[in-house]
Amino acid sequence: MAGSSSYLSTLFEYWGNLGRNSVARLEAASADIRDRRYGAERLMSDVLGTWMDGVEGWWSALLSSVSPTVPTVFFRLTEGLTKAKNLSVPISAPGTAQPGWTDLVRLGGTPGQRIPRENVNVVINEARNALEVSLVGLGQVHPQEGHYQGMVYIEERPLATIQVLVSR
Repeated sequence: MAGSSSYLSTLFEYWGNLGRNSVARLEAASADIRDRRYGAERLMSDVLGTWMDGVEGWWSALLSSVSPTVPTVFFRLTEGLTKAKNLSVPISAPGTAQPGWTDLVRLGGTPGQRIPRENVNVVINEARNALEVSLVGLGQVHPQEGHYQGMVYIEERPLATIQVLVSR
């Protein structure tokens, strides 16, 4: 079961997202009002959208169905690099099962370009609330310029996505 820090993290993340969404709506509405493009239809849309964003948290609390966001581990590499810094993200890993992960597949470009899962190390800490990801043996793989994506999971639950951006 997730600890209180996970619940507090989810709570703060929810209110932070609600605040960001509300500010974004307000800024867009302000700009459209100045340009005289804001009408009753947009007002109703903004009111209902803000209300739905707010009520989502209350329904989740009542129904105990808060679905945590899936964190992203993001590596930015230069082509030809053989080593990458280890990165970690907070997670909530259920049970005692060990994680599995996929190859990091290049999005777009020539089919079949990937960073094999053997070149990705994934470790969950003892408290099962943090995930550390490292890329190893990049000199053997020689990832080409592009965007690579993979996933870390336990059983049927995604724990994190892994994004790698290789540039020149």
